[in-house]
Amino acid sequence: MRKKPKIQLASQRGAAIIVALFVTALVVIASVAMIERLRADLSRTNLIMNDTKARLYAEGSIAWAMEQLNANLKQKKPNTITDMMPLQSPVDKIENAQVYSLIYDQEGLFNLNNLTDPETHQGFIQFIIAIEPTMKVDDIKNLIIALRDWISPSGTNNQLDDYYAKQSPAYVAPHRPMVSISELRLVKGMTSLLYAKLSPFVTALPEATKLNINSAPPQVLMSLSPGLSLEAATTIVNHRKQHPFTTTESFLQFDIVKNNHIDDKKINIISAYFLVKTSVKMAHQEKILYTLLHRILNNAQPIEIIVWQSKGTL
Repeated sequence: MRKKPKIQLASQRGAAIIVALFVTALVVIASVAMIERLRADLSRTNLIMNDTKARLYAEGSIAWAMEQLNANLKQKKPNTITDMMPLQSPVDKIENAQVYSLIYDQEGLFNLNNLTDPETHQGFIQFIIAIEPTMKVDDIKNLIIALRDWISPSGTNNQLDDYYAKQSPAYVAPHRPMVSISELRLVKGMTSLLYAKLSPFVTALPEATKLNINSAPPQVLMSLSPGLSLEAATTIVNHRKQHPFTTTESFLQFDIVKNNHIDDKKINIISAYFLVKTSVKMAHQEKILYTLLHRILNNAQPIEIIVWQSKGTL
């Protein structure tokens, strides 16, 4: 029997080694891919679990906010203020999470859905001028027209409809009350700069509301009267820090206010709508949950209803 040449045997061994190395490389590559996929799945699962935990922790903090608002109204005494806002909850530490909430009075802000009433338009002009003094009155009036068309069920403005249809992407005015102030970004006449300046002072509540004189900032107080200057409104705010207005009459009799003829139907000292901002911090994650609460009386007992919730943004 003839023996295979040594050169041929060496060549076969070399080929076998190359094949073995190639197969080993494929196994290593497949293993690394599987490990990476497993790591990604574990990370995704961990994020989902943390998100679920954060939501449950946040719900507990919202329950605290409801109890606080409920107790405030039940414990109200004559000649005292009902809700001292903003109000922060204690910081709860649960496992590896920190949870706390802040309650903000929404009726101390300018309710954009009030603009369906023409009597609020002059006040809105005063308010805008306080926020953005360089804005022309005609531009503010055009913005009011666009806002009223946006929130009015009977709004029909062909020019505005054409403007929205030409945007990219195109959209239409909903012709219903605003649900979120973020809708302002879509209204004709609104700029990113003006929105940034307005957003801390406006809200979008599901019904027309009065202005809470104990929580409204000076710029919003100016909407109550064309003659109320920023300086005068600031004086009112400084006064109420030491002496909150416990009745609308005490506000109307305040020296600065008496000279401005403010309509008592526009003001209030007790609010019904509150925004709860809940923060849940877990490891390197932070979850923010916004909740709009409506406090109402049911058979003379206060109860709180969740109007809407939003994760991460208003």
